[in-house]
Amino acid sequence: MAILARAAPGGSGPDAVRGQRRLGDGRQLPARAGDQPARFAVLTLFGLAGLAAFGVVRLETSGGRPRRAIPYCAAGFVALECLNAPIPFVAAPPGPSAVSRWLAGEPTPGAVLYVPLSPDAAVTTPFMVQSLSYGRSIVNGYSGLRPSFFPALVTTLAAFPSIEAVSTVHDLGVQFVVVSRPLTSVPAGSLVERAALADGVVYEVRWTPEAEALLAKAVAVPLPPVFTVPFAVGEAATYAVTWVSGPMAVPAGRATLRVTAGRGARFELGVDATTAPWLARFFQAGDRFVSDVDDSLRPLVFEEHLVEGSRHADRRMTFERAVHAVVLTQRSGVSGIRLPAPADALRVEPRLFRRGLPAVAYTMVVWMSRDARRIPLVAELSGLPGVGVVRLELESYSRAAK
Repeated sequence: MAILARAAPGGSGPDAVRGQRRLGDGRQLPARAGDQPARFAVLTLFGLAGLAAFGVVRLETSGGRPRRAIPYCAAGFVALECLNAPIPFVAAPPGPSAVSRWLAGEPTPGAVLYVPLSPDAAVTTPFMVQSLSYGRSIVNGYSGLRPSFFPALVTTLAAFPSIEAVSTVHDLGVQFVVVSRPLTSVPAGSLVERAALADGVVYEVRWTPEAEALLAKAVAVPLPPVFTVPFAVGEAATYAVTWVSGPMAVPAGRATLRVTAGRGARFELGVDATTAPWLARFFQAGDRFVSDVDDSLRPLVFEEHLVEGSRHADRRMTFERAVHAVVLTQRSGVSGIRLPAPADALRVEPRLFRRGLPAVAYTMVVWMSRDARRIPLVAELSGLPGVGVVRLELESYSRAAK
């Protein structure tokens, strides 16, 4: 019971009730343990197994033959269920590789990146194991929780060694990049080959003014001119959000879209989403998304403010179009990382994909008014993990004051 009492709060994840994840002596549980509920729940299962053992002993000592057979039948069903879920183990490397031995003996400090960067555990686990032999930080990693910018980082580094990808590596503070074979072309003034070994080639990042000038020459495709803006300052549209993938349609909350005067921009486009009153009793959320856009409706600054239970997150993306980069900042006052921004493009249909991996199953269907304002009337999002299908229907709309 003591194990269950201490393990259950950790297994409840990062949104556990405030103060619930503290030990009896007042010390805080380790943050990583609490943020990995699937792993931390092992202690909960251990406690349940102990209680089950007491139950088996009770049945063995006080029950007849039919009751004694219950635990054995239950164990048989558990074993049968496990037969349907083989664990895809990754073969352990035989020992430190040639690259690992070189990195261990190299006196220059710095982090390491293995290319290609992948979120797949089967690809990443060997790199994590090898890093134990040389003790350097690595960009590659696998976990149930990832930084919000990690998918964009994977897509950006898929183009390595483009000048944009090398610039991102430099901004991350990476010193050495390991690739499987020699690079056929390297941007001038950015990478220097240090070692060509049997299991990989090691390059050192040496960012120079020549590389900075090369990055600044990136050519951007101009957007077509905006002839008519279909909205004006003061417009607002409120949508009822309904969860429609369950046994019945359930109201989940409201989302309000607003157009206001921009802060140093032409427009400020905002979205406020709140949970329904009945749902707020169990899980309360109040999220706000704000995008400042210019005369061509290109984003200048995008802010994300999330309040989901006890979790609070603030993120800011600043678009530096002069150098074709996006600066991501997680919290106010914390320096962000810079990712290269792709050339401006007009999207007709939103599609989500992961380079080199199966396509993401997220889909979006939007119905808009036929007039010149193109007001979104209904939107359906499907394939959201743990949610299913969400439908947004226009509930109210107000015109801008003339």
